[in-house]
Amino acid sequence: MDLGQEFKSILITYGHDIFLQRRKADVASGPYMEIDGGRYETTAEKWTVYRWFPSLRRGSRMAKMQPEGFVYDYEAIFYFQPEAEPKEGDLISEYTPHERVGRAAYRVEHAVPYYFSNALIYFAALCSKVEPS
Repeated sequence: MDLGQEFKSILITYGHDIFLQRRKADVASGPYMEIDGGRYETTAEKWTVYRWFPSLRRGSRMAKMQPEGFVYDYEAIFYFQPEAEPKEGDLISEYTPHERVGRAAYRVEHAVPYYFSNALIYFAALCSKVEPS
């Protein structure tokens, strides 16, 4: 059984489409940051993902317990298939018309790959919401 393919089928069944805009690898720093087309690629990639809001669980009993190790406080976690390979600094744009707030943009703060038996199964992108300026 290929767990990567199983995870893809779960994403297709329960996920929704988003657009991923990659951060350029050769971004200048300092006052010249916006030269050469800005910080992001001009094209966006379409991916099917599953989104989870950890903040919805803050009032639950489990949220009041302090786990040992890595504690995160992100606004959303997106689960990607392994081919997507999101990276820190990438932008996620989503349009979900069936929700109260139908449009949102997120910045990937951490992209965590998950492996099983040396095979990449999926990526978890820990994100913060980006407010339009």
